[in-house]
Amino acid sequence: MTKVGGANPPSINDDSGKPEFEIFPEEYDSVIKRIDGGGTIKSCKMPKWATRVQYKIETFGRPAKGEVNLWLGPGRSTHTLKFDTESGVEFPIEGTLSFKNGHDGAPVLRVSTSDDYCFPMKFSAHVPSTKRALELAANTEKSFYEATKEEKMVIQGGHTDGKQGAWKYWNIPQEVDSIQLIGWSTDTGKKSFKVQCELLQGPNNVKQSMALQCGGGSQPYHMVLQTPGSGWVVRMQNKKFMADGLIEFAVLPYTTKAVETKDLAEWGDHF
Repeated sequence: MTKVGGANPPSINDDSGKPEFEIFPEEYDSVIKRIDGGGTIKSCKMPKWATRVQYKIETFGRPAKGEVNLWLGPGRSTHTLKFDTESGVEFPIEGTLSFKNGHDGAPVLRVSTSDDYCFPMKFSAHVPSTKRALELAANTEKSFYEATKEEKMVIQGGHTDGKQGAWKYWNIPQEVDSIQLIGWSTDTGKKSFKVQCELLQGPNNVKQSMALQCGGGSQPYHMVLQTPGSGWVVRMQNKKFMADGLIEFAVLPYTTKAVETKDLAEWGDHF
């Protein structure tokens, strides 16, 4: 198990704990406010000039359960995110998805809730301008290639049935309040990836679970996840088969917080 970050984690402003480059400004939460549970589907068509879309998933206090897809035509999905988190308020999901445009039909972003009517959610999507898209691309590439060998790891595939793929683990320091996760196969074959990603807080206590799949043209995929408190571990399994499934993922700090430490001897003076 490796530890994320160090004395000066990348993309972190040490004075404020905020990122030097803000990936998801608050004003982006603008497109869809509420999606009811019970398998409700919403979709939005991408402009023909667009190359990226950013989305955010939240709830009104209940767990977040649903699925996000990017379609490039009938029956062709190049991105799938199936998510199940304990709280959509405490653990919102923010994703930046890149894609190739210029097809006969513009890409369509599709989001659906779970079959249970008890789990509505909030969903917002934003298509960045051409200039902003280039800034996002540069920031993703910079973060990915500046990651240390402990923060960025190659994950090997397994059997053709998706089982026995390699597991990798990242230990999240207590001072890291949120992390950024970047998946990109540019140096490992430029093929699609399919992984199971889980965030645990305590022994085998899964708080956030995601099945993530991206085609080669929908990479790099850049996600921000919340890790409040201490004891967080990210574990990830490659679900593709060995000959076609080598993928590289980086887990990096995004925002940090001050952590107050106490010496045991100091506690003894008060009793």
